Amino acid sequence: ALGMALPALPLPEDSAQPIRIQADEGSFHPQGGVSVLTGSVQLEQGTLRVEAHHVTIESRERRIERIVAEGRPDNPATFRQRIDPDEPVVSAKAQRIDYRVAEERLRLSGDAQVVGNQREVSGAEIVWDIKAGRVDASSEKPGGVRLKWRPEQAPAGE
Repeated sequence: ALGMALPALPLPEDSAQPIRIQADEGSFHPQGGVSVLTGSVQLEQGTLRVEAHHVTIESRERRIERIVAEGRPDNPATFRQRIDPDEPVVSAKAQRIDYRVAEERLRLSGDAQVVGNQREVSGAEIVWDIKAGRVDASSEKPGGVRLKWRPEQAPAGE
């Protein structure tokens, strides 16, 4: 297992934005319950964007609690969100993404990858704790976890 730090906490204004969902088919229960969407699913809220072939949304009292996005072997599920207003968007992809909204935690399974803030980590499974700014990766294959980052450079003149 390997851990790495990323910026913490998504932009607070994202949760105040309307949720927009587009899919080929679906059963949607915005007041509460389980909604199931299939075929070219796109979910957006502020800077948050989830794309997948199959998405299950668990909600209660008009609030999303959990999003499970599943891709296809040739087209993984993706997650993108701006975590820090001064940094580029952080993105993730995997065959399955389980996002616990209140916990701000993603579990990515199957060829998982998280890229952001000049860092990239990949493995068979990744747990991304957005609140803590921590990414933990694991793989059953030797050498199956990979990390790439650009070390911070001291400003000129120091």
